Amino acid sequence: MKADFIGRNRTRIFILVFFVLTLLQAGLSQEKAIEKQARAYYKPESWPKTGVPLLRGMSLDSFDFKGFQLKEKRYFSPARGTNYIWYNEKEKLELWITIDVCPSVEAAHQELFDWLATGTSSLLRKGTLTDQQLKIGDVSWADPRFNTLAFSSRNVVVIILGRSTQPRHGQLMNEIALSIDGEIRARPGAEEAKRGVAQMAPIIEKIALEKPELRLNESTKVIIVARDPGGGKLEFSFHTTGGNILRTKEGILFQATSPGTHLIRVIVINTENIVSEKTISVTVTK
Repeated sequence: MKADFIGRNRTRIFILVFFVLTLLQAGLSQEKAIEKQARAYYKPESWPKTGVPLLRGMSLDSFDFKGFQLKEKRYFSPARGTNYIWYNEKEKLELWITIDVCPSVEAAHQELFDWLATGTSSLLRKGTLTDQQLKIGDVSWADPRFNTLAFSSRNVVVIILGRSTQPRHGQLMNEIALSIDGEIRARPGAEEAKRGVAQMAPIIEKIALEKPELRLNESTKVIIVARDPGGGKLEFSFHTTGGNILRTKEGILFQATSPGTHLIRVIVINTENIVSEKTISVTVTK
């Protein structure tokens, strides 16, 4: 009786595992089919590869888009870039602009293709959001129905999402894209910039904890000494294991939430979105 029960359960488990594996395989096959379709349509291998020097950083902090106010800036990571939200009160138009500096032109093309292949709506057309013959970036793709425009220029990827379906907003977005592309093309490359300070990374002189050993639920101050060679403003981002980062009037605090040895990764970003980072550890006991 017991053996029969075990046998039936084994059969059910086998069927369940087989079903899950079949679903996973079907999902992978579908992903490959979508990528194959996208590659045939977008033809990323044929995209022009400019021989201009690579940029090390790029920011929209000082841009002045006529009629738009910067609402929010959010740095994600070196792999996901920085997102800006701009708003035009008169037009009731909100723009989400993501900009990412990649290590090479080929990497920028791959990132743009990956975004296009997982398209938010459907296949985009080559060109811009209007019928004007405009040259934006090395390659650009657009969807006028949803005011979406994506392009790569040098080693930079720019994605502009218009939270609007108004056709007249396409012209405004084209102008903004041209402005961003013009700035990308005009900037000195990383090698040229070594002679100055415009594209140098932030310098982290010290990162430490007031108390490197904590008890559970205790907090300690995170001491950060960093500077920008160009004298620009610095921003800080944190990733932790086993704890929380608290921004208080007294400064940045680490709060221990679980015992063990944990890491605190401190990311320092300058106004060009160039990043430096350091990681320190903290020991938490019960």
